[in-house]
Amino acid sequence: MQSCLPDNREAVLSLINGQLLSQHIEVLRSTAIQRVTCIGCDTDVAEKIRNEFPQLEVDHIPLPNGTTINSIWVAEGLPGLQRLLDGKAQESMPTAEPSVRVELPAADIETPLIPSGLRQVHAQKWVYESEVAEYAIQGEIGMELSSLLVTLKVCLKNGAVITGRYDLYNVNDRNTIASEAQDMDVSPHAVESDLMFLLLQLDAIRDERLSTSTTRQERIRPVLPHARVLELQAFLKDPNLMDNINRKLGEAGIIGEELTRQAAFVVAASFQHRHPLSALVQGTSGSGKSYLINTIAQCLPQDAVLSLTRASSMSLFYMDSNDLHRKLILIQDWDGLDSETQFALREFQSAGSITNLRPYKDRKTGDIQSKNTEIRASFASLSATTSVVYYDNYSRSIVFGVEESEEQTRAIIERQNRLRAGLINVQDEEAAKAFLRDMHGVLHSYPVVIPFAHRLQIPATGLTLRRLNEQFLNFLEQITLLHQYQREQDEQGQLIATVEDARMAIELFAGSIFIKSDDLDTGLRTFFEQLKRYVKTHIPNGRFRQRDIRHALKYSKSHTQYFLQGLREREYIRISGGTANKGFVYEIDYWDDATKERERIRETLLSQLNTITVTPSPTTTSWQQPKMHP
Repeated sequence: MQSCLPDNREAVLSLINGQLLSQHIEVLRSTAIQRVTCIGCDTDVAEKIRNEFPQLEVDHIPLPNGTTINSIWVAEGLPGLQRLLDGKAQESMPTAEPSVRVELPAADIETPLIPSGLRQVHAQKWVYESEVAEYAIQGEIGMELSSLLVTLKVCLKNGAVITGRYDLYNVNDRNTIASEAQDMDVSPHAVESDLMFLLLQLDAIRDERLSTSTTRQERIRPVLPHARVLELQAFLKDPNLMDNINRKLGEAGIIGEELTRQAAFVVAASFQHRHPLSALVQGTSGSGKSYLINTIAQCLPQDAVLSLTRASSMSLFYMDSNDLHRKLILIQDWDGLDSETQFALREFQSAGSITNLRPYKDRKTGDIQSKNTEIRASFASLSATTSVVYYDNYSRSIVFGVEESEEQTRAIIERQNRLRAGLINVQDEEAAKAFLRDMHGVLHSYPVVIPFAHRLQIPATGLTLRRLNEQFLNFLEQITLLHQYQREQDEQGQLIATVEDARMAIELFAGSIFIKSDDLDTGLRTFFEQLKRYVKTHIPNGRFRQRDIRHALKYSKSHTQYFLQGLREREYIRISGGTANKGFVYEIDYWDDATKERERIRETLLSQLNTITVTPSPTTTSWQQPKMHP
């Protein structure tokens, strides 16, 4: 601006916060100034100059509402400022009366961030054409805020070309370009002015990108029609809510697995609440694990679901926090994740964040230094696996097993056949999923208090109990949040969990307690239960060979050998005869009763509830207009 106009300028001074300081007065006294132009200042600034220096010609140019010198520069460049000054030149202020206000046209005020002079050719090329040259910025714009590195190609109007990698923040780099232009008979002042214009434009573009990429964007709830909201609220106010959710899950296409599918839905629904849950579904190959978790995920808002088939070792360490905020992470096969990815997920589940310390090179000194970045996350997760999971991962998740009985297999095959025969209305399934997706749009996050939590004791032992107890309380909290339209609040706005919430949580969670306390993983437990039934029914003397079991239970040789080896190591079966060459003869050494143990855990927890009587506090209120909490 100072290089081009006005021609007879003396100086351009900036007022800090619009205040005329003593330093400005000293400048006016010590120079042979004839005219002073006040742009965008208050009228009292012009008045003060006029009173102090009556011999000066004082102009006052107010700015249009909502604009600044900088916004006019960004939107219009030099022509905009020239027009602003031209309007000033027509209205001098020799008297105390202010001049006519110079307004820019409304269309000019609303000019977008990128003016017509700078255009984007494609994702990695920007072009600006001035009176003396065409400037092409090629490749990525440097995102390090301490510099503005660009690959610049300057095509001068006389045919000469200047190319190189320059830092537009560096005055030496700009002077280098201007000097090369001067050697080619082009005005260095014009080139310097163009480079300043590019600097401001690219800086604004980069700031916009950085603010978009680093600012946490909360998930925008869909705007549901009023009739749909009323329908969803009536659904959530129904005392038989969990039974109705179970029915909807069946309509969505999940056959059988009634307890497991309800529990998995409760885990998935925690994605937008304070204590999100993680679940691991175990089973043999082809047992329906992936179908279960994928169908559950389809019952959640799809913008909140992040499905992982594979992740590289350090990928999670370079994600943005927004990518993992209020999400459901779907892990199709836990075995497909390497140890670094599993470690990152464990830390997210336990601490809610991971910290990555990595080296970088200081641009000024060239020294290698370390930079610490923290990524925060709040997500629920559903994972599927066929194998035994490492203990650290296993203990952080609620574990479910899929049903692998013959009756379940027949039910699944029947549905598959009916679907291919056109006897199942796919639109009805999609409608059930859409209903459950919309339901999350009218659920809100609240703190939950469990008045009787200190009177509940998980019937399990060992270190697993510590995390298992916390998981059960969070699971119970999620049951209360699903029933938020039916629960009271205390004076702090906390939802109050009821004994009925605990009863529902016990029915759905008892199986996971048994799995965590069981000596056998779910796949091995399923095989052992089938083996016991077969031996009781078909082998009176209780002695069997591997081949007999393989043929009877329809397992492959490798699977049968793997399961028998696992049972031997845990001393559930023993070798009672045979040889390694001709085959061993086995018999069951420990006849446990898994069904009875599951029932014992369930009954123990339910019996604790029978001794609990919760009297509502006088400060509680029934659900009318809930207080919103973050």
